[in-house]
Amino acid sequence: MEVPITGRFEWIWLVLGGSAYVYYLVLKLPKGIPRLLALVPLLPFYIIVSWRGQTCLERALLSFFFLWMGIFKLIMVAYEYGPATDPWIISSFSCFLTGMSFSMHMNPDPLPMTSSEPQEQTDGREEVKHKVSSLTVGKNGNGLHSRKGGNRWNETAVAGKERRQEILSKLKSRSRSRVVGGVPRWLEFFAYSLDWRVVLLRCLFYLAFVGVWVQQYMTQAHIPQLILYFSYSILLYTGVLLVFELPAAIAASVFKVELPAQFNMPFLATSIADFWGRRWNLLVNNLLRVSIYIPILQAFGGRSGKRPSFQVKVLAVLASFTVSGIMHEIIFFYMSRTAPTFEATMFFVLNGAGTLLESWLQRKKYYNPSKLMGWFVTFCFVFFTAAWLFFPPLVRDGSDRQIIKELNRFVLWIRDLAFNSSRGFIGWVFAGSMFHTSESELGTAE
Repeated sequence: MEVPITGRFEWIWLVLGGSAYVYYLVLKLPKGIPRLLALVPLLPFYIIVSWRGQTCLERALLSFFFLWMGIFKLIMVAYEYGPATDPWIISSFSCFLTGMSFSMHMNPDPLPMTSSEPQEQTDGREEVKHKVSSLTVGKNGNGLHSRKGGNRWNETAVAGKERRQEILSKLKSRSRSRVVGGVPRWLEFFAYSLDWRVVLLRCLFYLAFVGVWVQQYMTQAHIPQLILYFSYSILLYTGVLLVFELPAAIAASVFKVELPAQFNMPFLATSIADFWGRRWNLLVNNLLRVSIYIPILQAFGGRSGKRPSFQVKVLAVLASFTVSGIMHEIIFFYMSRTAPTFEATMFFVLNGAGTLLESWLQRKKYYNPSKLMGWFVTFCFVFFTAAWLFFPPLVRDGSDRQIIKELNRFVLWIRDLAFNSSRGFIGWVFAGSMFHTSESELGTAE
C-alpha cells in the first residue's frame, strides 16, 4: 500500500515545527533546567518519527538526525552551549533552522574558493596554523560571524577581503605544480571545494558510483567476506558523502552559508587519531568534541587555565568513543528492529583504546613509524576491527541486503526520472520547433 505523502514526509513538519517551537518559545526561557524541561515534549516525536520510517535506510537516517544530532543539539541549546551561543544563528528563524539542521560550524559569508588547507578552516580540531584576525573568528571563537554587529561588519568585510587575497595567492603559488602534498591538485580541489556547484558535481559522481556498485553487487552470487566488508566500507564512505553533501549544496545556494567538508580523505590517514579525529565523519566528530570531550576536560580541571592531565584526556576520549558506539547501536536497532548486540559499541571503544595506546607509545617514543607504515597500521587496525565487530551485525540480521535493495530501487528511480525528464525536454524542444515551422509555413502560404 502506498504511504500517504503527509505520513511519509512527516519528519519535515517535525523539523519545521520543532525548530519554530525552540526558536520562538524555548529560547525565551532561562537557560538550564527550564529550557531542558520545555524540550522534553519533543523527545516522543523524535522517537516515533524515527521508528515510523518505511525503509531500513530511511530509519537509519531519521534516527541519526533526530535521536543523535537533534537531541544533542537541543541539550546544548538548553544550556546555551554550541549553536545557541552564535549571534548569526539566533538572528533569524531561517538561520536557526540552518544551524540546527546542518553542521556545528558554518561560514555565513562563504569565500569564492576554498583554501588548500581545509582543516584550517573547517573542522576546528587543530589550532590554526596561520594567524587570523579576531574579527574573522568572531567573539564565539568558532569561526561564525554575527550579522548584528553594526560597524564591526565593515571591519570584518575588510578582514575577509584580506583572507581572500591570501587564499588566491596560495592557489597561484601552487598552480605550477600538479601535485600538492602527495595529492593531485585537481583532486584536492574537487574533494575540498565548498562551492555549491562543485559539491553538486561531487554528489552526481557519488550517485553514479553507488549505482554502478549496486548493479555489480546484484549480479554477484557470492563475494568473499573480507572483500565484501571492504566494499561495504567504500559504499558507506560514498553513501554518507552523498547524504551530507547534497544538503550542503542546497544550503550554500539557498541560505548563502558554507558548510565544512564531511570527510577529509580518510584513506590517507597515517594514524588512528588522524583517522578518527581529523578525517572521518567530521560532523559527528565536531558534535562529540563540543558535547562530550570538551565538557569533560572542563569538568576535571580544564577551566582554571591549566592543561588537563593525560588521565583526564583518556577519560574524555573513551567517553566520546563510547557515546558514539551507543548511538550507532541505537541506529542499528532502528534499522533492523532487532535486539542490540553491542558489537558496534565494542568496536568504537576498541578504536578509542587504540587511539590512546598509539598516543601513549608516541609520547614515550616507542612508536614512530614512517608515513607509509603508519598508513598501513591504521588501515589494518580500523578495517579488521570493523570486519570483526562493526559489519557482522548488519550482515547477520540482513540489514545490508535490505539497504542494497533500497539503494538499487533509488538508483533506478533516479535513472528513470532523468531519462523521462530528458525525453520530455527533447520532445518539448522538438514540438516547439515544429510549431514555429508551421507558423512560418502558414505565413508564407498567406
